[in-house]
Amino acid sequence: MDLLLPPISASLGAMVSLAQKLDALLDTEHTDEMRKLGTRLLELSKARDPPVTARIWMKDVRELSYDMDNFVDTEEDWIYNMSAFMGRVKEANARYERYRLESVPSHTDVFPIINHCGQKTDLVVGLHDKGGAVDRLCHLLTDGDEQLKVLSIVGVGGIGKTTLAKQLWRVHKLRDYFHCRAFVRTAKKPDMRRILRSILAQVRPHQPPDASEMGDLIHDLTEHLQDKRYVIIIDDIWDTSVWDVATCAFPEGNHGSRIITTTEIEDVALACCSYQSKYIFKMEPLSVSQSKELFTNAVFCSGKEKSPQLDEVSDEIIRRCDGLPQAIISISSVLGSQREANAVESWEQVQHFLLTSTTSVEILNFCYNSLPSCVQTCLLYLGIYPENYIILKEDIMKQWVAECFIRAPTEKEKMEVAGSYFDILVNMGMIQHIDVDYSSEVLYYAVHHMVHDLITSKSIEDNFITVIDYSQRQVRLSNKVSRLSLQFGGATFASTPASTGLSQIRSLTFIGLMSCFPSVVEFKLLRFLNLHIWSDQPSTYFDLRVICEFVLLRYLQVTCSDTVYLPDQMQGLKHLETLEINARVIVIPSDIVHLQSLLHLRLGGGTELPDVTGIPRNVTVPSVANLLDESSSPPKSVMTIELLPPICRIPEWIGQLNNLCILKVVVGELLRDDIHILGGLPALTVLTLHVQRRTTELIGFAPGTFNALEYFEFRCGVLRLMFEEGAMPNLQRIKLGFNSHRGEQYDRLLVGIEHLSNVQEISGIIGSTVRAEEYDLQAAESAFKDATGKHPSNVNIKRTDIAVEEYSPLEKQHLVRGKHPSTSSEQRGSQKQESQQAIKQNAHSNSQLINRIRDDKKHASVELQNDPPASTQKRIVFKIADTIDDRGKSRAFKALSKLHGIDQLVVDMKEGKLTVVGGVDPVLVVSALRAKFKGAHLISVGPSTQVIKPEGRASVELPNDPRSSVQKKIVIKIVDITDKRWKSSAFKVLSKFHGTNSVAANEEEGTLTVVGDLDPEVVVLALQKARLNVQIVSTGPHIFSMGEGLMNKPEGRKMPGRNPPEGQQKPESNPPQLPHSLIPPYSPPYRPPPYRQHRHEVHQSREDPNSCVIQ
Repeated sequence: MDLLLPPISASLGAMVSLAQKLDALLDTEHTDEMRKLGTRLLELSKARDPPVTARIWMKDVRELSYDMDNFVDTEEDWIYNMSAFMGRVKEANARYERYRLESVPSHTDVFPIINHCGQKTDLVVGLHDKGGAVDRLCHLLTDGDEQLKVLSIVGVGGIGKTTLAKQLWRVHKLRDYFHCRAFVRTAKKPDMRRILRSILAQVRPHQPPDASEMGDLIHDLTEHLQDKRYVIIIDDIWDTSVWDVATCAFPEGNHGSRIITTTEIEDVALACCSYQSKYIFKMEPLSVSQSKELFTNAVFCSGKEKSPQLDEVSDEIIRRCDGLPQAIISISSVLGSQREANAVESWEQVQHFLLTSTTSVEILNFCYNSLPSCVQTCLLYLGIYPENYIILKEDIMKQWVAECFIRAPTEKEKMEVAGSYFDILVNMGMIQHIDVDYSSEVLYYAVHHMVHDLITSKSIEDNFITVIDYSQRQVRLSNKVSRLSLQFGGATFASTPASTGLSQIRSLTFIGLMSCFPSVVEFKLLRFLNLHIWSDQPSTYFDLRVICEFVLLRYLQVTCSDTVYLPDQMQGLKHLETLEINARVIVIPSDIVHLQSLLHLRLGGGTELPDVTGIPRNVTVPSVANLLDESSSPPKSVMTIELLPPICRIPEWIGQLNNLCILKVVVGELLRDDIHILGGLPALTVLTLHVQRRTTELIGFAPGTFNALEYFEFRCGVLRLMFEEGAMPNLQRIKLGFNSHRGEQYDRLLVGIEHLSNVQEISGIIGSTVRAEEYDLQAAESAFKDATGKHPSNVNIKRTDIAVEEYSPLEKQHLVRGKHPSTSSEQRGSQKQESQQAIKQNAHSNSQLINRIRDDKKHASVELQNDPPASTQKRIVFKIADTIDDRGKSRAFKALSKLHGIDQLVVDMKEGKLTVVGGVDPVLVVSALRAKFKGAHLISVGPSTQVIKPEGRASVELPNDPRSSVQKKIVIKIVDITDKRWKSSAFKVLSKFHGTNSVAANEEEGTLTVVGDLDPEVVVLALQKARLNVQIVSTGPHIFSMGEGLMNKPEGRKMPGRNPPEGQQKPESNPPQLPHSLIPPYSPPYRPPPYRQHRHEVHQSREDPNSCVIQ
């Protein structure tokens, strides 16, 4: 047995891994029998088309190898208890001789594949010619017709439909023409929930979809697209039923919207275009000249000229590809990897193997057989994912390594080998780029659907992967299952088959709804667990505490839309190499940093970091962020660390991680010593730092530091960096983010950036703070351009959400006094004068209002707000039904959530009335309500005198009101109010809670007051899920005031509690509180912008790409 082969493979099972472990056997007879069996299996695995008897024998031997490998890994005294297995080994050798399997001819790899020219970009021929496909379709898409138009691209598999759609997506003219857009891929067995969620997430990127039901997703999509010019690309439709569902979500309108579909079936194309054939674009095969151009570009990717001796052979190979780009690219990848010395001979052999009339499937099968067996195994493994499922290169590399498909001396070299295998498959066109961003970065990948069909059939033949999807009602498992993939993405109800063979599972992948997840208690042999789970029930959690029993576990990745519960202790998982939790986790196990085999660690947002000091739980200790810093026993083998929950500062022990290649952390503050700690890491190639506290001094990078760094990302509220000559000598890309502030002078942003001589691209990301105006943003952009002007590389600048920004105690004192730390003294004086004038004006308005209300005995109470003046507010009362139930209340709140200018909504459920307070136009409110309630009508409009009070103001209690004992008043601070749509988003979220009785927004302070029977934590989680960065200011029982549900009282009726009894003084109001921005946060999960995978293959976005493919 060749021990240079990978331990596990599709053709040999666990035979190589077993051979290494059985060297400890003292019984030479047993050892000889095992070696003989392994050698025979290896020889048969080289046969191109072995007979049925040989296939059955190979399958049985592979299953035997897995059984023995499991036994060795789980039994301490296995070396003395192998006799039962040795009987099966001898029986297998006897069958080999009895069937005369030695006569089966074998072959070596005739065409060894070498990744000779690196990773290629998309090869495109003819599409961008004048009058070509891109020009013609662009004209149809922007012809000025305001009616919704559907264009269908139709053609056989491998002809380039997806490539054409991607080229259209990249056209800048189309990007600027449409308001919003989306690109999604379907499949033969589509998951419509995933498709609709992906579309919604792309057209509405600032508000991720929270709905899981089809009806809700369609409603949200229709509502969002109603008044917009949009373009949607739906790739690879196989059935008209997919179109029938999708089209329900696309409003027709008169805004010039467009939908582009691709399909192999002409009837489907006609159905999409409403049977108007003029909107069908039929793709034709490439011409001979175009085929030659594509072939030459693909084979000689570095610009080398083709040898004249190859002309005749290449012309015949091109002819047999029949003008299909997919076939040409796949064949050219095989040919391009041959050494020049025997190129003619190899090309002639390829011509001999290709039939005169060869189909795309046959060419793909030929290319698959040309791959080395180790690469074949890696390709087959991608069958664990559904067709057209979006994958990430780095995830796949880690999974191949964890499954033991890669052999290399060190862990770093294993990842490099895995990356080279991945690039080979990309170059052959078997894995496709899903690169539809405007930069040249590769973000995502997918397996071509023809390749997916091929590897699915071959996995079944070899019993390599068992796939069960939601369409299979009855599943019979005749073979033992080692790798199980449950693809329940489109299922509401699904279950795994009952079979004793499932207890042998080594690898489990689950993609689907939480309610369909099976019990895994019996899967004690699991080495690999990959879970992509979507919650289908409100306020649920996913319990994974059982994983502590999987002592052989090497890889755990969890991507979940809900909270994940992990076990209290994980130190027993001594083989665990990869731990990635892309979900909210309440508490991380306290011994997680003591997993000495750990190579890759990622903790997603909303996670509470563990106590790693060993202090008992009942002892008062510092914050959990500090506890991580004090750990003195990190896993020194770790290669990747991503900590999205903020930590106080860079822990000193990180400086000991000599194997660390990728570090991404969110830190409370960054000091000079922290840079010194990181600068000495010898293997660090990717560094991302998000700093929450403003830097008050220059952060310097000294010569000789960060020698291996290739990508650097730094985000902080204030940017002050200095690069000395000789620092970061290998840096290729740098991304810098900071905030614009009102009146700030941007000096010394980037000192010495010209010393970064190898940097090819500089990206700037600028956020806007609450008080910053447009000219402040422009000033920040101008300062960034000036700072980078000394560097010759390309500079890209874009605006984004505000970066999280904390202040020092001194800066907080400035804020309490109404000053911004970065504001000059002259500007402070001007702002102070403006503030005093505003206070005087508001005081005068309030005085007039008090005098007017004193004369109006119908009003029960008066509450004032400084801004906006109460005189500018309207109080609008509507009758929408005789009575309102919880569902009707939610519908009313949701109907008004899009309207700007609403500060308060109050529902009287018994009377069927809705009161709106704010500066909104009553006509708009009536129109919005009548869309949901046909009988809605206006009762009264007048100046507002009741609004929910801010914290610290007096309120009037209604004694004996039964509601006061169950109602809560929750005051929430919206940290980022630069997005003017925050009120609409918040109202829409709260409309889904039946317990909401009143919602009020204070736009000046950025606060939200919610009254009702609600759980504050659930409210916060829901708002955070809608991308609102929120903090709880206060919670408590609600004391009802006159303004809530008691507004139009009959004249003369006594209102209890309005005035104190005679002789008693009115209680004083509470003293003013600090600004909400200075109140400690309610443990909000920090959610930095998504990471992307760059050209040098760093970490990528961790938002679920199959929920949001393109941004």
